Amino acid sequence: MPRVSSKGLTFLEVILITGILALVATIMIPRMLASNNSLSVDTYSKEVLNLLQTVQTQSKSIQRSLNVSININQANMITSISTDLPGHLKGTSITKKVSFPSNIIASSNAQITHLTFKPDRSWEAFKNTTALSLSTLSLSLESSSFSKHIILYEQSHSIQLIE
Repeated sequence: MPRVSSKGLTFLEVILITGILALVATIMIPRMLASNNSLSVDTYSKEVLNLLQTVQTQSKSIQRSLNVSININQANMITSISTDLPGHLKGTSITKKVSFPSNIIASSNAQITHLTFKPDRSWEAFKNTTALSLSTLSLSLESSSFSKHIILYEQSHSIQLIE
């Protein structure tokens, strides 16, 4: 009796393969999303660190105090951080701004509206027009499972990124 050759997959094989792919997807998708969130926090924290260090360096370089605005929403969460740096041409400025997406929660250990960096590399925090007495300022950037902190130390004039 001649053999009948089958070409293709049976219904049971298709269902089995679909089930395996669904299982792999349920395991991998949450890991990919968590990785994306941690990458976002890492990127934005480095952008903020870079902005603060640039303002601190520029202030020393031009021997003039420079401000960094901290924009907050109704829930006292930071929505963006911005500054106007002096341009190369007299009377011009360059605006630098970091705005946070909805998957990143940015906050501070004090309610501040702006920072002033002085030529001696020191800084001062303000809430509106009132100077705050802080020895350390911490800016936290968080996602669902990952966080980084930018710490400004008053005595050492240092700005550090801490995981």
